[in-house]
Amino acid sequence: MKAAYLRHLHLLPKLIHAINTGLENSAGAVAIRPGGIGSIRRIPRKGGLSFTHYLNRAHAVMTINVLHIDAQYGWRGGQQQVAYLLEGMHRLGWPTALVCQPESDLRHYCGTHSLPCHTVRMHNELDLVAAMRIARICRAAGVQVIHAHAAHAHSIALWVTLMCPQIKFVSTRRVDFSIRNSVLSRLKYRNRRVDRIVCISDLVRRVLLADGIP
Repeated sequence: MKAAYLRHLHLLPKLIHAINTGLENSAGAVAIRPGGIGSIRRIPRKGGLSFTHYLNRAHAVMTINVLHIDAQYGWRGGQQQVAYLLEGMHRLGWPTALVCQPESDLRHYCGTHSLPCHTVRMHNELDLVAAMRIARICRAAGVQVIHAHAAHAHSIALWVTLMCPQIKFVSTRRVDFSIRNSVLSRLKYRNRRVDRIVCISDLVRRVLLADGIP
């Protein structure tokens, strides 16, 4: 399972390059689901704190190209994919780190596998305090891209882009639910601040296209 996922990690540099250069067409596909390749969709642009991290053992500030955000406490397929992605990007030499919940399974995984991790308590999708703390991390580390995993992380990442407008925003969509009947979901996924949506399957991609996501 892990090998099937990591087989396509060589496409990550192309994704980052496409975002940074503002190309109309994405550079390729990224495999999120083992055994299948998801599509990268582009949305045009218009116009008491404690951080635990392992990126910097010597206490010097290092640049993070990509900061991943996961707001879940448990361990399911999405968290396994995040772990594979972190490990794969580090293996390829991409400076990256994760923001996750304190005492979460991902936090424990990062600790036992020496993966760079910041802990920020994220209560809900309107948690502006959490967004401010993540924005502080972004400014300190020079984050260029934030990658949200799942819907709650997507919402918090949107708040972060309001505070750090220069940062590019990538979101992973794993479910094939239509967003047509949800005003909140339409606002989130049709938002001009979203630069790319990574679909884990062609079915997810078709649902988003049918719902008017370009």
